[in-house]
Amino acid sequence: MTSLSIEQCLYSLTSNSLTEFLSGKCPPFLVSKALGAGILVGSLGVKLPQIFKIINAKSARGLEVSSFALEQLGYAITFGYNFVNGFPFTTYGELLFMYLQNMAILFLIFQYNKQPAFAFLSLLLTAVLLAVFPLGLVPFNIIMTLQAFTIPIFALSRIPQILANFKSKSTGQLALLTWLLNFAGAAARIFTTLNETNDPMLLVSHGIATVLNGTILVQILLYGDKGAATAQVEKKEK
Repeated sequence: MTSLSIEQCLYSLTSNSLTEFLSGKCPPFLVSKALGAGILVGSLGVKLPQIFKIINAKSARGLEVSSFALEQLGYAITFGYNFVNGFPFTTYGELLFMYLQNMAILFLIFQYNKQPAFAFLSLLLTAVLLAVFPLGLVPFNIIMTLQAFTIPIFALSRIPQILANFKSKSTGQLALLTWLLNFAGAAARIFTTLNETNDPMLLVSHGIATVLNGTILVQILLYGDKGAATAQVEKKEK
């Protein structure tokens, strides 16, 4: 983890020449901090387009419940891992906001799919995990092991959605803006992780997330909601 601080960089800027400052470690560090702050701000509403799209359509068609449930689990574990390691909040804080918004999406999916019991159990499990990590109730070696498992967890959270999109040649109610922000945020996290924590497991996780989020983003651009007309016809026939 870097030992630099914003105060040190500001002092370096005022006490050294511009050339010396630009050739040092501060510029990428400050860019990383700015990106981290931007990701935090963006994460406050990153999933709102998805939430509103489900509500407006009164349908969660095309959204794979397993993808969102696994994503929720990954958020809880990774937040705890970063917190316990004492990493700067700007390098992982968006996980908390995305977790809360994902709760709303899961609730809507289960509501429209009439699976309230599964919704309750899924949300309860991840809420417990999110709570116990910061309290120090889980040994560090177990947290390390769980974090290693988030790599396949996040991969598996995307693969069912990618396969479902490919099979139906439609992305249903998936929101373009949400997945664009997911892709951009994961890509930016590679840069901030390299500059502030240099944690190998987080780097692998962000790298995989960038590729898979990019895949879903491309599918949205290629397929769109081509199944909407079919869904409307089926709805009228009922």
